[in-house]
Amino acid sequence: MLFELIIYISLLLSLLFLISRYVLNRKQPLNRQSPTSIKLLMGFFYGLIGVCLMYVHEAVKGDTADLRQIVILLALFYGGWIPTVIASLLLIVYRVILSDGNTLLSVSIFIMSLMSTVAIASIVMRSQMPRPRQWNLIAAAAAVEIYIFLWLRGDYSSFFDTDLLHFAGAFILGCVLSYHFIESLWNSYEVVEELRQSKEYLQQSEANYRLIAEHSSDLIGVFDVNGNALYLSPSFLPLIGLRTEEYIGRTLVDLIHPDDRDQVIQCRTQSLQANKPGRIEYRYRHADGHWVWIESHYMPVAGDSGRAEKVILISRDVTERKQAEEIIRDAEKLSVVGELAAGIAHEIRNPLTTLKGFVQLMRKGTSDSYYLEVMHEELNRIESITSELLYLAKPQVLDIKQTNVNAMLEQVITLLQPECLLHSIVLTRAWANSLPPLSCVENRLKQVFINLLKNAIEAMPGGGEIVIATKHGEEGAMIVSIRDEGPGIPKERIEKLGQPFYSLKEKGTGLGLTICKQIVQEHNGSMIFNSELGVGTTVEVRLPVVHSAAILSS
Repeated sequence: MLFELIIYISLLLSLLFLISRYVLNRKQPLNRQSPTSIKLLMGFFYGLIGVCLMYVHEAVKGDTADLRQIVILLALFYGGWIPTVIASLLLIVYRVILSDGNTLLSVSIFIMSLMSTVAIASIVMRSQMPRPRQWNLIAAAAAVEIYIFLWLRGDYSSFFDTDLLHFAGAFILGCVLSYHFIESLWNSYEVVEELRQSKEYLQQSEANYRLIAEHSSDLIGVFDVNGNALYLSPSFLPLIGLRTEEYIGRTLVDLIHPDDRDQVIQCRTQSLQANKPGRIEYRYRHADGHWVWIESHYMPVAGDSGRAEKVILISRDVTERKQAEEIIRDAEKLSVVGELAAGIAHEIRNPLTTLKGFVQLMRKGTSDSYYLEVMHEELNRIESITSELLYLAKPQVLDIKQTNVNAMLEQVITLLQPECLLHSIVLTRAWANSLPPLSCVENRLKQVFINLLKNAIEAMPGGGEIVIATKHGEEGAMIVSIRDEGPGIPKERIEKLGQPFYSLKEKGTGLGLTICKQIVQEHNGSMIFNSELGVGTTVEVRLPVVHSAAILSS
């Protein structure tokens, strides 16, 4: 008997597999959220499985026992009442057809057994215990219930009859195997569904990225760490006039202007080492021979090791912008020349007028040492103006070297310390540690800080404190700040600082800050003034740590 029951369990699992494979056809397995049409359909097929199991019943002490209740329990547990009612009605109808003369009694007992099984399952399913434990409890309770029904109907000398025990064990085994079979169907469905959704998402993402890359006017490229092209977008053809296939697996360095190659290689190397994005402008040689200005943004892509393994490059043609900037610079130069000429005429005409007047007095015979002293001062003023103008106009010999900024500032302080003591001014230092050496023209930068420190001293005739500090800036830059306790500068006047012949001093020319601004810009830096009336003024000089070639090019 036990062997036959195991065969019946195999038949049950086979029928469940056939339904899931050919009826559902890769659809979602039966569950409480299934559409009503699926519940009706599955109720019908679960009923057919029950009918098939009634054909392979086992004779037990003058009665018959089969595994049809397992199908009803599965329908209730997974699909709810709709498939349960459909499957139960189908079994009852078929049981009536098979019944002999004792139809009413036989069908009544069958219905009572079916209803008690469903009732037990419904009670258990209302509990809060996990689903696997619910099913195990339902299977055990149903087996006990069927066991008692068979014992009451049969002629058994002992409650623990071998045939009954075999059937109860086979019933529980069938329940457990059926549950795990359907759960495995669920898991398979979820895995397949996740894979399908992931595949669709990847396909859609790939299509979107390809759409962006292939229809973008910017050049999008992927390179390895050695600079070899792994991918180049189709915009490479209109931008450079070359087909992407010709340069896949090759470096594009030979297309870069010889004057820009070292700078491009250095930018890429620094970006890879720091694993940070970078930006650079350079020239590409077009297929027809002319040069195209390119603005490129580097974005290193780190691998599992944390090191950059690839570089994404997004480039665009900025030739028209560079040409427009050149036109604007030329116009600005003409404007500056005009303003400078007017300023020179004004600044030199005043002392010349004074000299002319005194010369006329001396020609009339008037002689006074005071006149000579004033004439000497005015001549010195003319000489000072022309010297500063020559400094602005004359090309300087650049002696670029690696300089310790803190040490250079110490030299500036030593030079101006006597003047500070004379005006009762305390100089306070605040040096940053581990500042990198700066590639610069030391004498010219020293002149900048001498001028700025002298301005701070002259702003404090009554004494006070001047703080000179260095600190690390963003993106490898360094910042030198000089803060005084002078009267402060109004905001509307700060914007004009650095313009030729604009000065806050009574007899100043304004060319000192103009020279400072020019020197700082030659070092690719910037000079910013912050001031508050009655508190003081702070000037910050921001200097990027750049290669000497960048200073030469500027």
